[in-house]
Amino acid sequence: MLCVTFSDGERTFVKMRKTQILLLIVLVALIGDSEALFSRRRRRRCDWHWNGWSACSAPCGTLGTQTRTASGCGAPGPQTRPCNRFCYNGGTILATSCRCPLEFQGTCCEISVVYGEPCTDYEAVDDHTRSTGSFVSGNGRCDSGLTTQWYRFVSPAGGEIPTDCSLLAPGNCSTRGPVWMKGALPALTDGEVVRKACRPAFGDCEDRCWDIRVQSCFENRESYYVYLLIPTPGCPEAYCAGTEKPCPPGESSENYGFTPECTADFPNITTNPRLTNSTTGIPPEVVLLCDFDRPPWDNLTMEVNWVAGNEIFHQTNLT
Repeated sequence: MLCVTFSDGERTFVKMRKTQILLLIVLVALIGDSEALFSRRRRRRCDWHWNGWSACSAPCGTLGTQTRTASGCGAPGPQTRPCNRFCYNGGTILATSCRCPLEFQGTCCEISVVYGEPCTDYEAVDDHTRSTGSFVSGNGRCDSGLTTQWYRFVSPAGGEIPTDCSLLAPGNCSTRGPVWMKGALPALTDGEVVRKACRPAFGDCEDRCWDIRVQSCFENRESYYVYLLIPTPGCPEAYCAGTEKPCPPGESSENYGFTPECTADFPNITTNPRLTNSTTGIPPEVVLLCDFDRPPWDNLTMEVNWVAGNEIFHQTNLT
């Protein structure tokens, strides 16, 4: 420290100078602290950003959504937006799937389908409870799980989907929602045609309708119809087939025991047919034998049908 001798006035000046220097040092220190505090505050400030969108909750339909969230300081809540609200290939949009036209299948109607030759590549359905003459008091049958394919109805109750809505009432065809076909049956020369399948309700024969296909066939000297059917849109709904019903107890008919022309004067087989097997020829060939009790009538022709998978593959008449 320097020591300088001054007059009184000079000593006063030195003291003031010292005071000013000290004030300056304190001010500089305060400014430095303020800048450091501001810098620390600026470093504590943070940002936020959006994360990516989630996968859609449904592949198609009306309810698909996807969500994204934000991360960081002060981030907002999640966002939601619609997605995949469509159907491929003209499908009808449902909640989380689509009802497809006949040419397509899959959850969103994305798969093209070939159903084969209608008159040969079909599933035979032998179920007389689909007749309009069959009644159920509860909800009954539902065809919402039906596989889309060609069907042929082979029950003695009838092989055609009714084309007259007046034949139907809730409970017919063993369902609360019987389904009929709007439009005439096609001729053999018409080939494959599109028709409407409809469920009547509340006095309206066409309350709900959808497309099916039908074709007239002639194979092995036999005429019949085949139908390309899709699952019914709701439940309980089921396709009807035929209008006949079983003969009363003690009666039978030429229609395999179904109306019309039921009569008590019809011969009955008193025991069930018995199926056995044997071999014949060289090399041996397995053959099947059908044995049954023939009624004691002279003017009687027996029709013997061989059936596999609900389909007659061989027919013989015995006189």
